[in-house]
Amino acid sequence: VPSQRSQLLMRRLSTMIRPMSMEWQDIGCSYNTSSGMRTVLKVTPDRDGAAPHLHLSFCLFRQLCTWDGVQRQWPCAAGTKCCLVQQACCVCLRFASACMCSSINSFTLCVLVGEPVDVFSVGGSCVPPIVLTLASTATAAVTQSVYGKAEPGDMLALMGPSGAGKSTLMDILAGRKSVGNLTGSVLVNGQPRRKDEFARKTAYVPQDDNFMPTMTVLETCSYYATLTLPRKLGKATRQERIREVLAAMGLSHTQQTLVGGTLPGGIILRGLSGGERKRLSIANGIMSTPCIVFLDEPTSGLDSFAALSVMSYMRTMAGSGQTVISSIHQPRAAIWALFDTVTLLSMGRLMYFGPREEMAPWFTDGCGYPYDPLMHGLVSDWGMDLVNIGFTKPESLFGRMMNTLEELDTAAAAFKKRYLTAQHGTAGARGVAAPAGTAGPIDTEFALLDAAYGGGSDADRARGSNGGSQQVVNMNRALDTVQQADSRDGSEKHGLCGMGGQKKSSASWFTQFRVLLWREFLSVTRNPADVAGRCLIFSWLAIFVGLIYYNLATDVDSLRARLNVLFVEPVILLLLPYVYMSLYTADKQYYIADSSAKLYHPSAYYLAKQMAVMPFAILNVLLFSFTLYGLAGLRHEGWAVGMNGLMSVLMYLIAAQVLAFAAVVTPNQDVAFMVAIGWTAVNLLMSNFMVRYQDMSQVWLSQLRYISAMGYAFEGYAQAEFR
Repeated sequence: VPSQRSQLLMRRLSTMIRPMSMEWQDIGCSYNTSSGMRTVLKVTPDRDGAAPHLHLSFCLFRQLCTWDGVQRQWPCAAGTKCCLVQQACCVCLRFASACMCSSINSFTLCVLVGEPVDVFSVGGSCVPPIVLTLASTATAAVTQSVYGKAEPGDMLALMGPSGAGKSTLMDILAGRKSVGNLTGSVLVNGQPRRKDEFARKTAYVPQDDNFMPTMTVLETCSYYATLTLPRKLGKATRQERIREVLAAMGLSHTQQTLVGGTLPGGIILRGLSGGERKRLSIANGIMSTPCIVFLDEPTSGLDSFAALSVMSYMRTMAGSGQTVISSIHQPRAAIWALFDTVTLLSMGRLMYFGPREEMAPWFTDGCGYPYDPLMHGLVSDWGMDLVNIGFTKPESLFGRMMNTLEELDTAAAAFKKRYLTAQHGTAGARGVAAPAGTAGPIDTEFALLDAAYGGGSDADRARGSNGGSQQVVNMNRALDTVQQADSRDGSEKHGLCGMGGQKKSSASWFTQFRVLLWREFLSVTRNPADVAGRCLIFSWLAIFVGLIYYNLATDVDSLRARLNVLFVEPVILLLLPYVYMSLYTADKQYYIADSSAKLYHPSAYYLAKQMAVMPFAILNVLLFSFTLYGLAGLRHEGWAVGMNGLMSVLMYLIAAQVLAFAAVVTPNQDVAFMVAIGWTAVNLLMSNFMVRYQDMSQVWLSQLRYISAMGYAFEGYAQAEFR
């Protein structure tokens, strides 16, 4: 349990980000699973316009097949017959008389299995048909009609079998879901959510972390503390907060241990275990005591004691006024007792939402599935078994359970009706009401904070009936008083309650740039294989090319060889960044994770990244350029050497920027290569070396030279050498 001083620090941090009440209504998410074709066939009549001999109402296309002259039997539906069409497919037809379509030469059906195909025939025989194709799309729902709410002080559990939609719902609530067909609404303090501001005031701890392998635990926490804690907190206070969260997560002994992981290039760096990485992820997520903490499977990979310790600290945070929303699998009894509210999902359906202690009575009395403690054990285990329809559940072992999708739908519909009726019949849901009295505070500030958050212990927190939104307003008013009492220099501004005010970033732009530059510098210098590998490949290529063109003559006969050297040099610099494409894509995952949490401005990251790697890049390029220049015996004048080096540096930096841009804007490394190769091809062909611009018959294509960095570099090399 945190000390009183630590609790005071947590509550002081909470005044920077006000408590929120959160409600979600009719949340749904679906995906397009497949795109098929519905085909309509129309057959022209005979020339004589004879009356139709048959009418084909519909058919079911089973599978594509190829005619090889062998009579085949295909699984046609009842009441249909199989027609084999030469060089085409097997089609199951429902008709009144014999099949008359065997004379059709060839056609192809593209249709989803089970999709109806309407075939209309007019005339006595069939001729090649006119095929009309209509697109169709199928969707699969991941979540549907999910309701719920979370108030300050609540600890909510998202439960359900695998594939129930817990992580999807968590992403939607945290404002991190951007793909799929999303429906429903999320309200914060009774108002529509503003995603950017909401992301800055909340914390999301994913299942998989995104830490730099080359940083220590203490350095990682310092990085997050600098970016998330309020600016006015001094270094000593930040260090105290870091020690507090590390102690709470059981990581005090690992402060100087590298996080570890796989470095770009495949080198494995030993570091923290999987459970320790999970606890470090939680520690960084709660560093700034956000008003809402989203935890995706926080106990996965942890032993039972570590899991209990972590969730107990989450309970302490909730008691201080924060809201904790956590997806969890099979919690032990002590962890289950820490939760206030439970959301139970199955197959994307909301099976239950409400107080933890009322879940068993609802399924027993409201749905007719009795709960027997001796047979079923813990209520949480029974609830998971009850709504899991993926396995056979003998009644002798499990009792009466849900076994079909229809039973799930019935139970979900019953709860939805009950929930909406309760919502319409009351002014609001339960909230956290301030108690009449609290334990003795240690000072005036603690007293004000206790008044704002409703006291210290869980037992003191009463359940209000006037709705959570009004309670949040009262808490924010008390926090205004706290903030005014705590402000020493008058710099704090009034009006940050709820989501209405604009919350400044915890760190200034310069602070973001400084800490990102420090992180990138550590990443570069602590990966010696990367630094040495770059230096070696630049040196080896310079020596190899230099030996090929070693000590060129100075007469007219050497003109062509010198031009070749001046062309090969930018070509190599254009292609070298391809070797490091994996580094660009590896950096992308860190940027996406941090930008989702609104930790820093993109410009701060970009500039810090370039400033960290540019010195090493410039040194490597100059090493390559001067080595090749000297071995080939190019022009021996200082300004020519300097111009050659400048052109080489600019050429490489531009090529590296294009490849980095391709890695960022494309979904994967393969597409990034395709984009970069297209740009490289334009540079090579528009360099004015392979073909001169004035010799091109397609003059309009020569305009591409203006986007060819290699064309400018080659011209600069040539002027420095021959002018």
